[in-house]
Amino acid sequence: MTEQTKKWILLAIITIFFVAIFFFEPYPQQLIYHDFADKRPLFGVNNSFDVLSNIRNCEGRSTPNFGLN
Repeated sequence: MTEQTKKWILLAIITIFFVAIFFFEPYPQQLIYHDFADKRPLFGVNNSFDVLSNIRNCEGRSTPNFGLN
């Protein structure tokens, strides 16, 4: 199989999946997903400690790390 054929197959698969997403309804999100553990507000921001606990993951980066480094 040539490189050109591999590229066309990959492009066809990506196109099929991209078109297919328009034929399916979104998967419903369970409401319990939004039930955060810490509900205390800080300076008028609800769930602020859940949000602030993620600051340590930023480490001054503009993109997420996901633990890959």
